[in-house]
Amino acid sequence: DLDENLQKAFHKYLELRGIKGSTTNFLHEYMINKDSREYLNWLKNLKKFVEK
Repeated sequence: DLDENLQKAFHKYLELRGIKGSTTNFLHEYMINKDSREYLNWLKNLKKFVEK
């Protein structure tokens, strides 16, 4: 985890450039979901490989 002051400064940096909190929240959730989907795909592929 980043230092709290660094986090605040980064959020302010993004905000000054027109990137809203809702956008960063969406991207964060999207990346978490993407990671989960990729992991599930990997597990399915591993299962297929082991079953051969």
